[in-house]
Amino acid sequence: MTRLGIVVALAAEARTLGLHSYRSDDIMTLSHQVLVCVSGVGPATARIAGARLLAHGANALLSWGTAVALDSQLTAGHLLVPSRVLGVDRQPQPVSRGWQRQLHRQLSTRFAVDDRPLIATPRILTRPAQKRRLFDESGAVAADMESAELALVARDAGVPFAALRAVADRADSNIPDWITGSMDGYGRVRITSILLPLIVHPADWPDIAGLARDFRAATNTLKAIRSDGDCADLIPDLSVSEARAIA
Repeated sequence: MTRLGIVVALAAEARTLGLHSYRSDDIMTLSHQVLVCVSGVGPATARIAGARLLAHGANALLSWGTAVALDSQLTAGHLLVPSRVLGVDRQPQPVSRGWQRQLHRQLSTRFAVDDRPLIATPRILTRPAQKRRLFDESGAVAADMESAELALVARDAGVPFAALRAVADRADSNIPDWITGSMDGYGRVRITSILLPLIVHPADWPDIAGLARDFRAATNTLKAIRSDGDCADLIPDLSVSEARAIA
């Protein structure tokens, strides 16, 4: 029996799976076939979460959440099911093509789905110029911080891996430098920590409002995917040989 392990970095992304109360070190059960771990931001935490899911019986790993667009043609809420995931070094990491094609086939009946490459970034991309440069240099259309590392965990364990991400930050959007310091490792914003910067930098209000609007579009897409409540339709429908073919 295939048991799906989902790694999600942010608290708001966890809520799209119906998880409103959790501890970050818990393995949560959506059904007897679907487990979830909220990792926090970054590759190191994604690796730990993936390993913990495997230890609890998962034999397929899915990276779920949001991503930043590098291609200016991608709009907020656009769904990504990449056929290739690139590491920070631009090297491709293993994706189960059978599972990726399954997800693309299922979801493209309801959403516009992009299957072009997703790339890892070691830090939050705050400027349009950074995104444009990475797009030009790598050919990837979007970026996140966790998927490539989770792909390596799956490779080492010999289990299938796929990524499912929704665009939450457009290629032309700007993130004020101070906002990242106002969030904890799970993307939760401390309201008291943003009031003074917004007073001092009132010109940042449009950027913040745009980011909030775009993030809401991304989470709405993810909520819409979770149509049956337990993500059973995302479980890979693979033969034994396909399940082991992670490249």
